[in-house]
Parts: sequence; C-alpha cells; structure tokens
Amino acid sequence: MLSEDMFIMDTCKSTPGFEFYPRFSKKIDVSMLSKELQKKGYYLDKDGSPFFIDVNSSNGKITIFNSLKILIKDQISEDVARVLLKEVLSAINTILKD
Repeated sequence: MLSEDMFIMDTCKSTPGFEFYPRFSKKIDVSMLSKELQKKGYYLDKDGSPFFIDVNSSNGKITIFNSLKILIKDQISEDVARVLLKEVLSAINTILKD
C-alpha cells in the first residue's frame, strides 16, 4: 500500500503547486488508474496514456505519471495538496490490489 510518507514533496517549478516524487521505482498502468478515478467522480482533462493523465479536481489540477510522480497544480495550500495526494493514492492502491 502506498502512503504519503513514501513520497518526497517539493514546490512545483512551473505553476503554483506541489510535486510529489516516489522514494522508489515503480510503474503503474495509468489507463487503469484513469478508470478508477472516473469511478470516484474525477474529470479527466487529458489522457496521455500510457505515460500520464491530467485530472481536474475542484481543488486543483493533478497530473499523474506512470512513474508515480504526481503534480498538484493551481494550489498554494500544502494541506490541500496533501489531501489530494491521499485521494490519488487511495485510487492507485485500489488498482495495485488487482
């Protein structure tokens, strides 16, 4: 199971937001993840499968790469970014169980 402490947080270099880098090397199937996120009510803005997906949330835009690098853009609150990360990790953990 993936958790927040398995990621390194940094500020985003290009937009207001945060970048989360995994402390390990793992690839995920982003097309499976996109289906799981849609079930949870997220809107997919752009599908760059098999490399990344862009997801819109009411609290910001999220880009998830198949390497598990996660960008949370248009968000200046670290607390809100961490909540979004936990929601994304919940969806990722669901597909990793399968």
